[in-house]
Amino acid sequence: VAAAEGFQQALAVESDLLGLEPFIDRCDRDLVLLQTSFPEGSMPAAGIPWYIAPFGRDSLIVALQTMHVYPERAAATLRVLAALQGSKRDPFREEEPGKILHEMRYGTMARTGQIPHTPYYGSIDSTPLFVMTFAQSYLWHRDDDLYDDLIDHVRRALAWIEDDGDRDGDGLVEFGEAVADGVHITQQGWKDSGDSLHFADGRAVEGPIALVEVQGYVFAAYAWLADVATLRGEDAWAADLRARAERMREAVETRFWMDDQGFYAQALDGAKRPVDAISSNPGHLLFCGLPSPERAGLVARRLALPDLMTAWGTRTLSSATATYNPMSYHNGSVWPHDNSLMMWGARAYGLDELALGIAERTLRLGSFGSGWRLPELCCGFDGPDASDDIAGPVDYPVSCSPQAWAAASGHLMVRTLLGMSPDTRSGGLTFDPALPAAATRLRVSDVAALGRRHRVEVTRTADGYAVESIPADG
Repeated sequence: VAAAEGFQQALAVESDLLGLEPFIDRCDRDLVLLQTSFPEGSMPAAGIPWYIAPFGRDSLIVALQTMHVYPERAAATLRVLAALQGSKRDPFREEEPGKILHEMRYGTMARTGQIPHTPYYGSIDSTPLFVMTFAQSYLWHRDDDLYDDLIDHVRRALAWIEDDGDRDGDGLVEFGEAVADGVHITQQGWKDSGDSLHFADGRAVEGPIALVEVQGYVFAAYAWLADVATLRGEDAWAADLRARAERMREAVETRFWMDDQGFYAQALDGAKRPVDAISSNPGHLLFCGLPSPERAGLVARRLALPDLMTAWGTRTLSSATATYNPMSYHNGSVWPHDNSLMMWGARAYGLDELALGIAERTLRLGSFGSGWRLPELCCGFDGPDASDDIAGPVDYPVSCSPQAWAAASGHLMVRTLLGMSPDTRSGGLTFDPALPAAATRLRVSDVAALGRRHRVEVTRTADGYAVESIPADG
């Protein structure tokens, strides 16, 4: 890839894994390209050409995917979203106190009040993702100034989760039924197209709706923030947060688990019935660390079956489901960012077959892109056993290119292969590497953690892996 004027690669890798170096280079360039200065501050635009705007969910997931590379971008994203945090009740914009925005627009339609994006708060997951990102930022980088500046915003976000976010007081976070007027979002999770949620037989789902991955985000928000509270010496708050996390874990394990499927329901409907469609949504629970090890293993095995797995990654919806359409936006397509969260979560559970399989498929998908660029999504054709010389992926016709959380999937892939995490007890980094069979070494030049930059090298040995990590900034 030709060097762009003024471009300085933040995440440079050296490896004998074919294609990894140009792939990561392209991912890093795309993130530089998408980092945008808005009136409220700097954060990644979600994608070109449709989404050159501040987003809550997208930007926070990018921050989580790239926390080990771009601490300053994660902090800037948090600051922008905190500045625009909901402060009143405005039904048109779906604003509520403590809620984090979904999307901001600046054009004529926004200025004249034809759309609610000034900002618009119609997402159910931006608020727990805000807390998750804040917690991970502190665990990775120990920025006390950022903590002091944002902790009141975090407490307001928690209050929203526990009050307005829980519409019926049952301990779950739900969204209601927005007006289908073309400007309000009716499905308010990450699969936000209007046709993205049905029962397996195709029946419509009536709300309020509790999505399974959103409950996972709430669990992780509590659990990760509890670790932060412990580091800060706030033991009573940490204990309360851990108790809340465990209540959420129990609720998900009890109410979403489908014994006959060995898998979690995609959601609960307004009558608290499990929405039995087999989808990629439960894969996000792995990223959040919610399932028991036994159930995590069952989830991993289910995600790898041919009705979900393709040559490019896991589909958003099983091909055995009535509403499956591989050419749809969310009902059978393949999204790199969706897969990246499953990939990291699977590695954290030691489910390396799924994690490395997704890494290899994501790299294969990138190899068909222009200059190794990952698309926002591709159509969900093809099976998991296709050979490397098959025709390329079927493009989704209006996919953003580049797209932020797709590009950031490469950064999370590197972290996944290194098995790298901050150790809250020792204040250092821990490593549990796993490389695809075709690779024997991986060197990463510039990892940001705990106030320093680090150079990390992993080499396959006869009995495992050798890891060397040394400061790269002195």
